[in-house]
Parts: sequence; C-alpha cells; structure tokens
Amino acid sequence: MKPFIHLIQGITGRIAVLILNIRNQMMTILQVYAPTVASPEEEIEEFYETVETTLNKFKTETNIVMGDFNSGNT
Repeated sequence: MKPFIHLIQGITGRIAVLILNIRNQMMTILQVYAPTVASPEEEIEEFYETVETTLNKFKTETNIVMGDFNSGNT
C-alpha cells in the first residue's frame, strides 16, 4: 500500500485525509468522526464546515468521505 500513498495528514482530531495514486488516478479519502447530536450546535457546524473546506482543498478525481457521522436519526 505504501507505494500508492501520495499524502496522509491529520486535519483535526476528527478528520484525516489520505490521498492515493492508483494507476495514475488520484483518490482522496476523508475519514471523519463527527460530534454526537448531544454536542453544542456550533461544534457540529464547525465540524461540517471543516469537512467541506478539507474536501475542497484536497479534491481529486475520486473523492470518498467515510466514517462515523453520529446522526442520531433512527
């Protein structure tokens, strides 16, 4: 896997970025761990703003955002 890693970077304690170069195609993976619904609204908003900013900054041909979004919806 190491030869395919272009970048790996922690953005916050809740967001990390991995950029892979596979067969000359760049792929960005954002791994996220969202605050719970019990968290203050401003913390939740800041988290999603950071996800959006991070994705825009590291966007490649293929982008995946994955992780635990703690939606609280059932």
